Parts: sequence; structure tokens; C-alpha cells
Amino acid sequence: MSRGARPGERRGGRGKGSLNKATIERALVAERIVNEATLNGRRLAKEVLQDFVELFTGLAAAHQPTGTSPGELTLWKADGREPYFEKYARLAVATAKDLAQYQSPKLAAVQVVAPAPNADPVRKRFSVSIFDHSGRPLPKAIEVTKLATAKLRHSPHDE
Repeated sequence: MSRGARPGERRGGRGKGSLNKATIERALVAERIVNEATLNGRRLAKEVLQDFVELFTGLAAAHQPTGTSPGELTLWKADGREPYFEKYARLAVATAKDLAQYQSPKLAAVQVVAPAPNADPVRKRFSVSIFDHSGRPLPKAIEVTKLATAKLRHSPHDE
């Protein structure tokens, strides 16, 4: 009696598309943390980050210049609001970067692979016609004798 699966038959193992034990465990731990945080009245870190993004963005907006003419920018710098704007804008951007990993998936670099060459090489056939010195085609098969090969080896042109 033969052992093993027949061709096309699948036995044992994890089914296609089902999660492995480690992934299931991680999902359960994450769900438990979220549930505990909501039951205890604590906010999740991503919620706190979202609040600070909005706070720093609002503070930066309060200190941003209102006009674009050189005179208005000079007054804005003279008022001393430029360092505050820069400080809060940097904080808003840094906090938004930290928050982004929770809101959007990271994008991986995409590599484009050249298509594989054809498995069958291209073969071309062609025919060659050989003519003698007077322009007549030579016969398809030439009888070669030992004497003719000896003459070819020691041709007078080699000397």
C-alpha cells in the first residue's frame, strides 16, 4: 500500500488563507490591550498623538504670518512670532510622523523585474548556395578523397 498523498490531493497542514498561531496570538493581545484601556478610561497612545498634532497645528497657525508682502513679513519677524511658529510647526510635523504609522500602512519599495526570456530560443534556417569560379552552382555533396585533402593541407598559397 502506498503512503502519501495522490497527485492533486492535499493532506494536513494549515489551510490556505488561515492565520498561524503567532498571528492569532498577537491579534488577541492587541484586542485585550484596547479593551483594558477603554475599560480603565485611559486613552490609547494614537489618540493622544492625534490631540497633540491638532494642538501644535493650531499653535503654529496662530503664529503664522498673515500676509506675503515683504513689509508684512518684516513686521511678523519683528513681533517675535517667527520662532514660535517654527517651534510649533516642527512639533506638529514630528508628532504627525509618529502618528502616521498608526493611521496608514508603510509602503514598501516596488521593484520591477524584467520579463524572463523565452524558454525556446529563436532558430532561423537559411540556405547557402556555393558557386564555382565560372558562376555555376556546385553539387550539394562533394566527394572528398585523401589526395584532395592532402592537396588542401599543402596548398601552394601557404608558401
